[in-house]
Amino acid sequence: MLGKLIKNEYKATARTFLPLYLVLIVVTILNKIMLEVEAGAGDAVSSSSVYMIITTLLMITFFLTLFAVGVLTVILIIKRFYDNMLKDEGYLSFTLPVTTGQHLISKILVSYSWFVLSILLIIAAVFTIESGFGIWHAFTETSQTLWTVVKEKYMTEFICVAVLVIFGIYNGIVMPYTCFSIGQRFTNHKVLGAFLTYMAIYMINQAIGMVFLSAMVFTGADMILADETKMLHYVLFYSLGLEVVEGIVCTVITYFMLDRKLNLE
Repeated sequence: MLGKLIKNEYKATARTFLPLYLVLIVVTILNKIMLEVEAGAGDAVSSSSVYMIITTLLMITFFLTLFAVGVLTVILIIKRFYDNMLKDEGYLSFTLPVTTGQHLISKILVSYSWFVLSILLIIAAVFTIESGFGIWHAFTETSQTLWTVVKEKYMTEFICVAVLVIFGIYNGIVMPYTCFSIGQRFTNHKVLGAFLTYMAIYMINQAIGMVFLSAMVFTGADMILADETKMLHYVLFYSLGLEVVEGIVCTVITYFMLDRKLNLE
């Protein structure tokens, strides 16, 4: 059943995400065509007022589309969870012969994949536009140089950062789920409840950060700060540990609230 849930989740969310991605691709291609025309024709075209207006409008549209893809990805992921699990659709969702865990896994996996795809498309769109200005060539050369240095000296740090990014994206999805799962207990003010929950989680994270800084002071901060490598390891391992714990806690709370404390009224 988990496979069917994931398949249906993709079908439901693709109706929104694919048109959004199509708009980004079309706007990127149009901008690229205009830039190539300018590069090929030179001043004869670029000095035209009509051409300048069109290219300016297209470039503004491009950046607005990038912003829209980034913001709407987050909004659509949260809205899909809220509508499908905590509103009227929840009555149907929770009558299916599947467990709460399967519901949650399908939501997280599908949302994660859309989130990553949105990031990759945004990056690809930017590099497509900038490639004509030598940015891509400079990027590849810089990347190769950095990768050589990383392999020789900073592989541990690189792995930590990669895992940190993976968990960071995961937490960016699960934390809103947790907020709305708790917020749904506020029968007539679910969104307000979710917002208050988010503020509470934020303050807890800040408090933990203060504890971390205090621990640095009392465990030889001068020695740590004097050694850049130790300092980097200290910060990375702390951040990674916090992300992992936060992800586990948010997942457990979300599961518990959906499984034991669900309120669809």
